[in-house]
Amino acid sequence: MKKLNAIISVLISSILFLFSTSVFAETATTTPEAAVINGIDVLAAEDIDFTNAYPYVLYQNEYGNLETIYDDPIVVSWTSPELGSYVIETLGEVSTTISVYSVNEQGEVTGSPSVARADSNLHAQYNTTCLGGLNKYIVIKKNSDHPSPGTDFLFRIVRTDQSDDATNYLDEARQDAANNNFSNLKNSACLDYSGDVDIFTYNVTSGGTVGFKFKNVDADLTVTVRQEAPNSFMGTFNYGSFQIPSNVEKTHTMRLSTGKYYIQINETAPDAINKNYLYSYDFEFIPPGSTSKSTVSGTVSTPAATANIDSLFNDLHSMTVYAKTSVLGDVVTSTVVDSAGNYQLDLAPGSYVLEFERAGYLTRYTQVTVGSSDVTVPDKTLLKGDVNGDGVVNQTDSELVIAAFATSYPNSGYDPACDIDGNAVINTDDVTVVLGNYGKTIESYGENVVIPGVSGKITPVVSTDDDDFDDLHKITVTMKRASDGAVVAATEADKATGAYSFIARESGNFILEFRRAGYLTRQTAVTFSDSKIVLPDKALLAGDVNGDGVVNQTDSELVIAAYGIGYQDAGYDPACDFDGDSNITVSDVGMVVSNNGKTTNDYID
Repeated sequence: MKKLNAIISVLISSILFLFSTSVFAETATTTPEAAVINGIDVLAAEDIDFTNAYPYVLYQNEYGNLETIYDDPIVVSWTSPELGSYVIETLGEVSTTISVYSVNEQGEVTGSPSVARADSNLHAQYNTTCLGGLNKYIVIKKNSDHPSPGTDFLFRIVRTDQSDDATNYLDEARQDAANNNFSNLKNSACLDYSGDVDIFTYNVTSGGTVGFKFKNVDADLTVTVRQEAPNSFMGTFNYGSFQIPSNVEKTHTMRLSTGKYYIQINETAPDAINKNYLYSYDFEFIPPGSTSKSTVSGTVSTPAATANIDSLFNDLHSMTVYAKTSVLGDVVTSTVVDSAGNYQLDLAPGSYVLEFERAGYLTRYTQVTVGSSDVTVPDKTLLKGDVNGDGVVNQTDSELVIAAFATSYPNSGYDPACDIDGNAVINTDDVTVVLGNYGKTIESYGENVVIPGVSGKITPVVSTDDDDFDDLHKITVTMKRASDGAVVAATEADKATGAYSFIARESGNFILEFRRAGYLTRQTAVTFSDSKIVLPDKALLAGDVNGDGVVNQTDSELVIAAYGIGYQDAGYDPACDFDGDSNITVSDVGMVVSNNGKTTNDYID
C-alpha cells in the first residue's frame, strides 16, 4: 500500500508539473508597459476589453506597414481577456511570419515562440486556446524569401468560439455588434482577400419585402440569404441568392417572413492570381416598410466669406441647401455647404426642388429626381445683389447697401446681406456688384423650374422723356401678407406698359396694393401655391387728391386751387395732374368731378 501511495504521489506530482507548464496553467500577469516596439503604433498600450467588440473582432489596427528590412519586426503586446479560443493573424500585401511569445509576471519573455507563416494567400494565422489575463508578445516579421506585391498588411486578434459562424470570422463588418440593425448604410465593408466571405445578420421582426442595396462595388458579388438554424450555419435554409455586378448600383428585393437571417456575401469568381486584393463595397439592408435613400451631392462655386474672422461671421455668410417638395413646399432636409462649396443630402426616391440660399444672393432653385442610385447635381453658382431677398436685384437693394456703407463686422449696423463679398466691411465693391446684376431675378438662372409668382398690368401710367416727372406719377405695387399686413415686397409698374411682377417667396394669402398720387388706392388678393398667377389688367380711378380713400368736394377744391399750374411752376401737385400732361387743366377738373363719391370699395377685385 505504501508503495502504491508513493506511485500515486509521483503521478500526481508529474501531472501537476505538466499542467503547470501547459498553456492552461499560465498565470495572470500585468500588461507589459511596452505596447509598440520600433516606433510603429500597432496596438494601444492599455488592456483590450473584449466586450467592447463582441462578438467577432477583438482588435484590429488600420493597415500597418512592413518595409524590406527583414530584421526590423513589429512587436505587439496583448493580454487575453478571458478563457477562450483566439486566432492571431495578418493578411494583406506582404508575406509575414507571426511569432507568439509568452510573458511572465515580470514582463519577461519565457520559452520558445509559437510560429505561423503566411500561406500562398499571404495570410498568416496562429490559433490558440488560453486563459484570461495571459500576456503575449506578438512579433510580426516580413519573410525575406517570399516576393510581395506591397508592404501593407492587416493585423487582428479574433475570438472564434463565440461566433455564430466560426468558419467565417475573418471580416470586421459581418455583424452590427450593437443591435444587428442594418437599416443604415454600411460604408466600406470589405472582402479582405480572394475567397473571403462576409456574413451579416438581421432580425426581421415583421415579414414583408426587404431590399439589399449595393453600391461602390469593386468586384462581382454573389449574395446568399439563409435563415437561422440551431446548430451550424452550413445547414441553414437557403432563401435564395443573386448576383451584384461590379461598378453598378443595384437594389435587389425579396420577401422574407419573420425570423433571423444570415446574408452571405462573396466574390462570384475569386481571383486566383491577385489573392491578396481587398474588395470593398457599400451595403444597406432595407427592412420591410422602409424606404432606401440615395445621396444627392454637388458643388456650389459661389465663394465663401473671405474674411474668416470667427465662427459667427462664417455662419452669417454660410450657404444652405434645402431639399423641398416644391419651390414653396415643405423642407424635407437641409445641409450647410462646406468651405469648398460641397454639399450632400440623403433623400428617398421622388422629385425634389433644391434651394440654394445665402444672404445677399439671388436664391437658386433646381429640380432633381431621385431613384435607387445616387445623384450628382451639376455645379451651380449664385448671382449677387439680392439684399432684401425678394428674388430680384433692384433699386431697393442698392439703397440698402448704400445705407450700410462703411459699416463693418461686428459693429452696429453691419448687415451680412450687404457685405456681399464677405470681407467684413461694406464698401464700393459691394455697391458695384449690386449695380452689375441690376434687374436680375431668380428666373435669370434659366433653371427648368416653375417659379411661383404673380404678374399683371396696371394703368394709367405716365411715360415721358423726363424721368423726374415720370417718377412723380409712378404706380407703386406693394405685396403684403394677408395675415399680419407685413410688407414682403414692393416694386414699380413699368412706366410705359404698366407691367409688374412679383416672385413668391412663401406660400399663403397676400394682398397686392396699387398706389399712384391722385388716384384711389386699389387692392387685390392673391394666393400663392406652386404656380404662376397672371391677373387681368387693372385700372385706377382718378380723383383722390388727398389720399383719404374717397373722391369728394375736398378733392375738387384742391384741383381747382391748383388750376393752371404747370410742372415747372411753384405749387405744382402731381396728385392734381391726373392725366400727367404736366399741367393742371380742365381735363383734370372733369376727372375729379366725374368720379365724385367714388371710394376704394368701387373696385371689383
